[in-house]
Amino acid sequence: MNLIQLVEKDSVDKKIELFPENELDLDGSWCVSINDEGGSDLRETEFNIDEITQIIPLKEGIQAHRNKEYQKAWDCFAAHADLDNAHAKYWKGYYLWEGIEVKKDREQAFGLFKEAADDGIGDAQLYYAFSLVSNPLVKFDRKIFLEYLTKSAHNNNPIAQFSLGEIYLRGEHGIGKDEELGMKYLRLAALNDQPKAKEILQKLRIEN
Repeated sequence: MNLIQLVEKDSVDKKIELFPENELDLDGSWCVSINDEGGSDLRETEFNIDEITQIIPLKEGIQAHRNKEYQKAWDCFAAHADLDNAHAKYWKGYYLWEGIEVKKDREQAFGLFKEAADDGIGDAQLYYAFSLVSNPLVKFDRKIFLEYLTKSAHNNNPIAQFSLGEIYLRGEHGIGKDEELGMKYLRLAALNDQPKAKEILQKLRIEN
């Protein structure tokens, strides 16, 4: 018996399901619609689009934050974070960390910063780095701190550039002093109009 014969035999041996009164539904006539006679026992589902929560674009949420419309901003960030938006995760983490329009939850914020940081969000990399400092939830890891702060600086975050500049210039957080590298990051921060970096560079030039 060849393959075709096996398939045909298997098809014949299988029991064919019949509809009521031993009739086969060859033309689809037994399909029931809620509008068909006899289908009235099926419950109709009412759909009202106005009842669906409308999510504003993320950029509108950020603008709401700048306008101090914090509840509107929080609702936006939380909704987009649930949709796995990395920028929204950072903003949701920021609100949870600071307790803006929501109870502080630094453990959840810490996790959101990490997720957004690993997705390449410069601000999240900065916040994740500094959330490692004096955090009772985790043991401070100098290597990870420096790694994420450096990532943020390389993502052109002026605060990260300034912070790295100070750390290397003064040898803070147990990181070896490197004045040349410190000046490099301070100059980058100053080029990005970071005021404290400009101030330090000005003082250093006066003193030297």
